[in-house]
Amino acid sequence: MKNVCRGFLVFLFLFAPCLQTDSRADDFAAGGPEDRSGELQEHSFSRLPSASDGGGARTATASAPATGTLAAAYVPGEPRGLSGDDEGDGRETSNFRRLVRAEKLSLAAQILGMGVLQAADAWNSGHRPFSDARDNLRRAWTSAPVWDGDSYFYNYIGHPYTGSFTYNLMRSQDASPAVSWLFSCSQSLVWEFVLEATEQQPSIQDLIITSNVGSLMGEGIHRLTRRLKKNGLSWKKKAVILILNPAHVLNNGFR
Repeated sequence: MKNVCRGFLVFLFLFAPCLQTDSRADDFAAGGPEDRSGELQEHSFSRLPSASDGGGARTATASAPATGTLAAAYVPGEPRGLSGDDEGDGRETSNFRRLVRAEKLSLAAQILGMGVLQAADAWNSGHRPFSDARDNLRRAWTSAPVWDGDSYFYNYIGHPYTGSFTYNLMRSQDASPAVSWLFSCSQSLVWEFVLEATEQQPSIQDLIITSNVGSLMGEGIHRLTRRLKKNGLSWKKKAVILILNPAHVLNNGFR
């Protein structure tokens, strides 16, 4: 037992200082044998006693690669968890933040629009706003949408413009066209089956046109906005962007 203890103490005395490497060397060691093919970088460890120099000290060196998994494991100045296997989590968080911002802006715009339409009595109901909301919502959720008789301007200009707006709430935050289209579809459903459903039955043409035609318009407007910004923005260009792409201005200003 004494011999075992002595051997253990000798091991600690001789080799424990070699374990005091920096964290990057530890990361490399955990990376596996595939990381041993990179460039070598020397690391200085603790000084070990040597009998040859009369009780002096000698410097022990070891080599570790500076490339491979170690180099990709962490880049100074960048948040951890956005590379390798965690890259998907980083994108998910980013998309979630975009979605939260876009949803807040969309709901604010829809509630404001609902208030304006109610004040103007756009549905010609002749009664107090939302007085029949419960019955109208129940009917909207239990029966099929109908072909509405709204004006051409409202159905074929107003709704596509609204769809373009909700599309660009995501697209102007660098979301993909597919994600932006899905968001626009979701906002059309919110309007038709929640807000406007308090006054009238969901509309077939609105459900088809708002998000689909609106997203096509929105992508064209998004590309036009990028082209207008290339050589600087005059007040005329800013006015065009503000009118056609207010979602971009809400998210980015005129940058």
